[in-house]
Amino acid sequence: MNEAQSDANRSESIGKLAAALSKFQAEVENPTKDSQGHNYKYADLANILNAVKQPLTNNKLSVCQMLGSSAQGISVTTILMHESGEYIESMLCLPQEANSRMSAAQQAGAVITYARRYALAACLGIAQQDDDAPKPTVSHQEGAKPKPVNQSPQQKNAETQAKFAEQACKEIHAMTKIGQIHLWTTQNEKKLESLAASSKALVMMVTNALDARSKELSEPEMPVAETHGKEPDPLPPVPPLDSKDEIPF
Repeated sequence: MNEAQSDANRSESIGKLAAALSKFQAEVENPTKDSQGHNYKYADLANILNAVKQPLTNNKLSVCQMLGSSAQGISVTTILMHESGEYIESMLCLPQEANSRMSAAQQAGAVITYARRYALAACLGIAQQDDDAPKPTVSHQEGAKPKPVNQSPQQKNAETQAKFAEQACKEIHAMTKIGQIHLWTTQNEKKLESLAASSKALVMMVTNALDARSKELSEPEMPVAETHGKEPDPLPPVPPLDSKDEIPF
């Protein structure tokens, strides 16, 4: 059967990447469908890359796409990376069908470009937008201020959750007593439940910080001898050996 196949992989931890991706998605604008083909409009690869390049850089993210081949056809592996070294990757395989109007190389190029467009958009969580969709307008009246671009409820929620997770980790690392951790967990129980429902990666980042700090504060400190500001008593001097004394060895 000629079917598309995909596979995904990730680093052991993706907490920092997830927080950065959430901020990226709140910042990026969907690319417009400015190309025409096969009786429909679509956003070409260059348009998608132009839309995501700066928001990726702003959030310490980068993306690369590598080509390969398999029994299913041509494969494109898309890797989203964070400066911390965390990553997620996904491989998409598409069959290369015969086309009498195109050479084998042209057909392969078309399949690769098609796969890259859809794999990149899916990895970053963006969609193609019609070029005639309403856009925010700026008033040219003297003294008028531009209207802010309204975010969708999903974008607002993602940004709020990312800010909460980031602030939570800062507060947890600043705690000095185990009781503060118990109190904070009780006071933020509902927020943690909401975070778990919207982003497993973000709630994992917070719970890992809680566990690590609890372990640090639970470890007993080594006792330190009290000298009350005085130097410790020196060891008594060793008496010299008498020439008549026998050395015991």
